[in-house]
Amino acid sequence: MENLEELLRASEERLRLVTEAAELGIWMWHIHEDRVTWENDRPYTIFGIDPSEGPVNAARFRKEFVHPEDADRFDAAVLALMRTGERFFFQGRFIRKDGDVRWVEFAGNLVNNNEGTPGWLLGTAKDITALKRAEQALTASEARYRNLFEGIDEGCCVCQLLLDAQGAPYDIRLLEVNPAFEVQTGLRDVVGRTLRELVPRLDPAWIDIYGKVAIRGESVRFEQPANAMGRVFNVFATPTGHPQDHKFILVFTDITERNRVEEALRASDQRKSEFLATLAHELRNPLAPLRTGLELWADGSGDQVDVYTVQAMMKRQMEQMVRLVDDLMDVSRVNLGKIELRMERMELAQVIHQAAEGVQAAMVGSDKKLSISLPAEALYIQGDRARIAQVVGNLLNNASKFTAAAGRVQLSMARVSDQVTITIADDGIGMTPDEINRIFDLFVQADVRLERSTSGLGIGLTLSKRLVELHKGTITAASEGPGLGSTFTITLPLANRSHMAPRSGGAEQPNTPMIQQRILVVDDNRDAAESLATLLRHGGHTVRVAYDGLEAMVAAGTFDPDLLLLDIGLPNLHGYEVARQIRSKAWGTSMYIVALTGWGQPEDHERSAEVGIDEHWVKPVDIAQLKQFLRTPRRKDLTQP
Repeated sequence: MENLEELLRASEERLRLVTEAAELGIWMWHIHEDRVTWENDRPYTIFGIDPSEGPVNAARFRKEFVHPEDADRFDAAVLALMRTGERFFFQGRFIRKDGDVRWVEFAGNLVNNNEGTPGWLLGTAKDITALKRAEQALTASEARYRNLFEGIDEGCCVCQLLLDAQGAPYDIRLLEVNPAFEVQTGLRDVVGRTLRELVPRLDPAWIDIYGKVAIRGESVRFEQPANAMGRVFNVFATPTGHPQDHKFILVFTDITERNRVEEALRASDQRKSEFLATLAHELRNPLAPLRTGLELWADGSGDQVDVYTVQAMMKRQMEQMVRLVDDLMDVSRVNLGKIELRMERMELAQVIHQAAEGVQAAMVGSDKKLSISLPAEALYIQGDRARIAQVVGNLLNNASKFTAAAGRVQLSMARVSDQVTITIADDGIGMTPDEINRIFDLFVQADVRLERSTSGLGIGLTLSKRLVELHKGTITAASEGPGLGSTFTITLPLANRSHMAPRSGGAEQPNTPMIQQRILVVDDNRDAAESLATLLRHGGHTVRVAYDGLEAMVAAGTFDPDLLLLDIGLPNLHGYEVARQIRSKAWGTSMYIVALTGWGQPEDHERSAEVGIDEHWVKPVDIAQLKQFLRTPRRKDLTQP
């Protein structure tokens, strides 16, 4: 008997050691007595109960310890046990006596009494809070990963490197991809398939790179063109999982468009640099003969120098500089949508002859020939006469410029249905297909060889294209290749018969004598002010000069001019403020004010009108225009409304 008791104690001791090692609480629910007993100390620790409290019944246990949100599941587990007699199992939250919430796992089996009916439930309880928190953290981590994986704009995929019999990389299998994968690659239904299957002509370099990542465990970032896909990718590749699995993760972006934009920006910067160099060259060209002409005049050798020849030369060079500046201003206005067309119904042949006159004169000395073929019928368009002449003149000048001596330029016009086409062809240097594609871009020139001294600024064709488009027309370029000449074709809509007739001229005749007037010239550039004043005095006018805004105000009040030629950018008081203050004086209301300035944007004209300036002229002043202007008295008649 003693041996049996010792064996029983030894068995119980072993059970105690095992349950303590496993941190298991042993409990028993006496069903008929509705009493729960703790068979070892662990349940007291799990539920925070003092052993002196004694046993609890099932109802109290459920009420005090089972978390309210898990109580229904607990009841369902007990009910299933009593109905089926199967093993009891439940995982849920329990509230300790100190209020701490713990996760506990219950497991147990029914034990029958002598009558063969369930007498009690014997089971275990284990605190699994740490395990549950780890599971929750893992679930949250997986959710964060999934949200990131599926939500990022970059393509992302998990891949596995495939090796051949010799252990060399030969392909990549796609195991998992995010939604952006298709957007970045254009490939669909890729999971489980290989790269070579999806892109048969894939560059082997891609497999080599990923082989190093998967086998050596090296992360790498690189940019690489996928020529077979017509794309360029920025890729980050990093190994994942066990090294023997040869798995890796890719995060990548299609940068094809970004590279195209960057290349376009580089090309644009290059064109701008070339343009600035060309601008400096083109401005120096007329400056050199202007300086020479001035030196000849300063030399005073009137017997040796043909004054009129020098004057004509200097006038031509000055006009060239003005054209360069005007072209720059025009292309800026057109690009900003601030150019205003003066539309009228006009006969196109007249405009073509007007544009061709200047070009023909320049071609005579170089033995180049210009032929013009026009239809017998008069063709009318609705447009800006000056702008259409500017476009035709630009194209004729270009054709002449890039045609060798004794070359030919041909201009023809024809009616095609309700449109008219103007074709300008030459037998000059021609163009490559790439040059044709870019010829209308800003700052692009077909020929920039140093031996060509008349390359231009590369803005004339851009300006011509914009102006034609403003007239609802088109302009195209064609060439059979270098050395085979070029052809430019303008297409414009013909005018409807309902359009207004041409404006009648009402300009004063240039032979009308100038009327002597009192004129105040205001300019902080002393050379500009004095030279203009001298010119006006030679015309018989009484002239006074001021060099800043405050001086202009004093002179205007004391001199009382009929006409004020006013610069805008003045020290002390700018021209707009000078005009505003003059208009606020009783003596200044009848004075005629003309802004003579380098500022010529539409907003500059608008501001001039706002402060009471009558006209806004852009420097340099056209002397012929000024003389014509002065043939009419300029002081305002106060009797007129």
